[in-house]
Amino acid sequence: ILGARTPEMASSLCLAMQQEIKDKMFEAGSKGGTTGIMGVVQHHKNDQFTLSVVNVGDSRAIRVSPNGKVTELSHDHKPTDPKELVRIQEAGGIVHGPYVYNKYGYGLALSRSFGDLPAHDNDVITAKPEINIFKLLKGDMLVFASDGLWDVLSNKEVADFILANIDLKTGFVKELTAENKHIS
Repeated sequence: ILGARTPEMASSLCLAMQQEIKDKMFEAGSKGGTTGIMGVVQHHKNDQFTLSVVNVGDSRAIRVSPNGKVTELSHDHKPTDPKELVRIQEAGGIVHGPYVYNKYGYGLALSRSFGDLPAHDNDVITAKPEINIFKLLKGDMLVFASDGLWDVLSNKEVADFILANIDLKTGFVKELTAENKHIS
């Protein structure tokens, strides 16, 4: 989120974005929604960098170190997550199986989103982001993606693909050939 200098600013911007989306969707009669994951990199003295990961929904970010270590920088906001379950129940929602339902019976398979107006009743579903802050290390590679990737590939599979297809000296993608463009 451009202009966010602190986690509090990022949170305020996400909630303002939800209000803007809500206003536009109401005008258009739309009920859909989306998730979002963003990163804000800050440069500090002595060439130190921090990354603030701002997550709403079931998108995910990972860090892949040059030696192959994978660090999850966010977690998916699913209704069955213990922390999310407590928040949902305190807001009056019900979790049944992988879905969260509000008092109107509107159900989603995630616990935070933008849009999804019928589900945002009483913050059962919220656009308030989860924000995690990490120190970036030289050579770290970052992946930000939606559940379209994470539902079919594990963090390790994505990391292995990156390490096999990035020249670590230059940071450029190696030529993708028929042999290396598929993930096994």
